[in-house]
Amino acid sequence: MAKISTQIILLALIFLAGCRTSIIQKKMSKMTPEEKIIYVDEQRQKRQKVGEYNDKLLESNIYGFPAWVTKLPDEKMNEWYEKNEQLLKKTIENMPDGYVLQVGGHTNARGSSNRNRAISKERARIVYKFLLAKGIKKKSLDYRGYGEKRAANTANPDADFNKKITFEIIQVDNSTFFEKLNPVDIFKPDEDKKLEGGLFQSPIDL
Repeated sequence: MAKISTQIILLALIFLAGCRTSIIQKKMSKMTPEEKIIYVDEQRQKRQKVGEYNDKLLESNIYGFPAWVTKLPDEKMNEWYEKNEQLLKKTIENMPDGYVLQVGGHTNARGSSNRNRAISKERARIVYKFLLAKGIKKKSLDYRGYGEKRAANTANPDADFNKKITFEIIQVDNSTFFEKLNPVDIFKPDEDKKLEGGLFQSPIDL
């Protein structure tokens, strides 16, 4: 039964990945060739800056979770949001299509892995809900609990510093569509644009 469930989940994830990719392609299907060129170039530039934004997001990590506690006081969360609101909004505004801002929950290595994973997931879910309440769109967000798997201080996995919330832009469509697409391929040869010698001219050459 467990094996069947795993296969079902895997198929569902593959299906969702395909849906997200088709959404991008469907979006492009409504564009003119010139608009497609601009869109593809814009998306490539945004993807190149993902690492830069993820570096900046390290400054917005949330720390200070007491042992086994999943929710920080509202006052502390509001203070954190006021400080990081512009960074979060700018990050989301500049995310490429097919990417989301993931809220990641983390713990230290004390306790069992299952318990740590559950606690970290609940911490991430609460912050995720907090951001939704602040007006950030659901389609831009995701959350996940990592437990102790991504300890910031690997030399001391039991350190309280490892109990935190992180933010990271992640790709959810698993597509290399923009990287592989040649802008010239956007234009299909048109008999009306045939030049002498049997060559075709694309608007790129104009």
